[in-house]
Formats: sequence, structure tokens, C-alpha cells
Amino acid sequence: MRFLRGLSKSIQHIFNDVEFNWNKQLQQRQQQKINDDLIPLDLSVWSRYFLTDIILSTSTKSSSNNLPGFKGLSETFKRNNNWLFYNLLEIIKQRRNEIALLKEKEPIDSSDLLDILLTINTPRDPNGFDEGLDQNDNNNKPMSDNEILAIILDIDIGGRDPTASTFCFTVYNICKHPKVLQKFREEIVDVLGTDFLRPILFEDLSKFKYLEAVIKETQRIIPLNPLIPLQSHNKISLNGHMIEKDTPIWLHQEKLHKDENSWHKSENFIPERFLNKELGNNIFIPWCEGIIRNCPGKNMAMIILKCLLILLFRKYNIELVDKLSPAKVMYFGINHSFNLKVNIKKREKFY
Repeated sequence: MRFLRGLSKSIQHIFNDVEFNWNKQLQQRQQQKINDDLIPLDLSVWSRYFLTDIILSTSTKSSSNNLPGFKGLSETFKRNNNWLFYNLLEIIKQRRNEIALLKEKEPIDSSDLLDILLTINTPRDPNGFDEGLDQNDNNNKPMSDNEILAIILDIDIGGRDPTASTFCFTVYNICKHPKVLQKFREEIVDVLGTDFLRPILFEDLSKFKYLEAVIKETQRIIPLNPLIPLQSHNKISLNGHMIEKDTPIWLHQEKLHKDENSWHKSENFIPERFLNKELGNNIFIPWCEGIIRNCPGKNMAMIILKCLLILLFRKYNIELVDKLSPAKVMYFGINHSFNLKVNIKKREKFY
């Protein structure tokens, strides 16, 4: 919970930096006699950079600018696959040394994931530390640098592209459906009031029920994992077909999410279907709940999605450059958003 609270603050802090750069970009366009007040972006590219900064800053206290290669896939990245491991390990070791130099009872009041991982099962563990526990038990040992590195890489590599693509697909659907945008902005006013500079509190996010429904409907229409690999644990009969134990099975999630027997007007974008309505068992599985194992980063992803969508649509109008084509999807392990070109313009009237 401490990490998730800090995450919502970090998103807003980094978005403030983004807005500063956007304002500089507008000034440069004005100097070039371009007076349309538009910020052109490929949102599919921008969102991956933004998510990289979010994940690394909340995990390691460092932005992607401090790690060579993240900006533009530099030659260092292309030549050396170990660059990321080396740089992250150095950050972990440096922070471990900084903590070791602190006074014995000096508290570490930090929501950064790195500090949380470094202090687990140590006298500085905020959840308590029992010196009587068996230190030979792996569950009671502090985490090694390599174990911490593995967790951070898992979050970065496993969380960046899925969250960025879900964000892009959601922006696309909101832009394509003006009534959805209107309801979303009404919810922003209901929860946050009319002061567009008011910070978003962690407690505010759970109140955005309609936004959550919009995100879920996006996940239904464009699932990140159209096919999910499974394996039968027992010999079973399914629709008259006998499936032997340990048989590889592919679950067609895209077909499941658009089954006319389960979804009314399944091809239409209707977020309201997720409001105050019980869904059938296993007809909507965006995070693979109950199928393989729950996605460990789904709460983190939902906070990022909600915060970023609120920050963007609260103050800006987003216009699709290509208003006629469907969302551009490229399958490579998961469904990726690509070539989502938009024009962003600050709203003249917020409410």
C-alpha cells in the first residue's frame, strides 16, 4: 500500500515535467510561426517512454535519463545486452550502502520499491523484524542484490508495454466515443471538483468507477493476450471432446470476450456493462484471474492507467489524426498499440 501511494504521487510529478516540456515545445512552434497550439505526438511511443520513467523512478529513485540506452535505443543498448543489468545493480548496491550508513534507529520513510525490498527481513523492515526467526530459512532472509534486480526487471519489462498499450487503446476508445468522454469528465468533476490543479489523492482513485469501466471495456474489446497457453491438469471431457492430462490448450480470450451469448452487442464499446452488474464466471479475464495465476502487477497498472488518463483528459483535448481507421494493433507476444498519432491541445474551458 505504501508503494502504491507513492506511485500515484510519482506519476503526477513526472507528468508535471511532461507539461513543462510541452509548454517549451509550444513556445518553439510559436517562434517558428506555427500558431495552432497543438502538440503532435505518437502516443504509442510517448507512453512507453513515460511508463519507463514511472517504473524506474518508483523502483530505483532514478529516471530513465540516468540509464544509457533508454532514450532512442542507443548504440550502447544494441551492442551490449548487459548494460541494463549493470546499471541497475549499481543503483541497488549504492542505495544499500547509503542505508547501511544511516544511524541505527533512523527511520526510512520511503515509498520507493527499492527501499522496501532492501529492508525486508532486516531491523529496518517497517513491518517488523523478529530476531528469533530461523535465518537459515530463505523466507526469513534479506533479499540479495540479484533477487532485487530480478523483481525490478520483472516489473519494468513485464509491466511497461502491457500498461502502455492498454493506455493507448483506452485513449483511442475515449476519443472515438464523445459521450464516453463527456461522462468521464463529469466523473472527474464529481470526484476532484473544478480545481484542475488539485492533486489526485490515492484515495480518489477508487472513486473513479466509470473510468474503471472504460478501462475494462477497452480490455474486453482489445485483449492484450488474445491467446492464453494452458495445460490440462486432469483428463476431462469438454463439449464431447476427451482431453488427456497434460495436454497443451490455447484459450481464445478474444473470442471469449466477444461471445454473443455472454455479451450484449459484443462488438460495441459500452462501458456501462461493467457498472453494477455481476458478470458470469470466467467470461472476462483481462488479468488471467483464476486461469493461470493473478497478474501481480494489476493493481499497479490500474493506478498508472487511472492517474494518467485523469491527468491527460482533465486539462487537454486529444484529437486522433486518423479518425476513421480502427486502432492499430501489432501482435508480438501481446497485442501492442502502434502508430497512434494524436494532436494534444490545452482546453480553453475546463468545466
